[in-house]
Amino acid sequence: MPLHPTKLGSDGMPIYVKVKKTEEKGSDVNLASHALLDAFRCDASAYAILSNDSDLVTPMRKIQEKLNAKTILLSPMDSKRTSNELRQTGPMLIRRITGDDLRACQLPPSIADAHGVVHRPNNGR
Repeated sequence: MPLHPTKLGSDGMPIYVKVKKTEEKGSDVNLASHALLDAFRCDASAYAILSNDSDLVTPMRKIQEKLNAKTILLSPMDSKRTSNELRQTGPMLIRRITGDDLRACQLPPSIADAHGVVHRPNNGR
């Protein structure tokens, strides 16, 4: 990406630097879409949203106000704080989620059923 504020090199062209850019690519839209579809079908009485992205304020409000379902806000601990905008949607529960919480929810490395054994992918952890 170009350096900011823009600086020019000896050739008169902008100087570029390498950056690590972490941003979601539609995951908030996907989450919102699926949560709303589930709520329209009345698949549950409460919907847990694991995010700190304020883009989810409107879907959370619609699930509660228009579809009469409860929301639960699960906020990742790696965020500095829980989004105030998401808090103001009035979820029935707000909980900060730690890495230990997520690890405790993992399935075992393999599960056997009538069709055979299914193994959890090894992703180096």
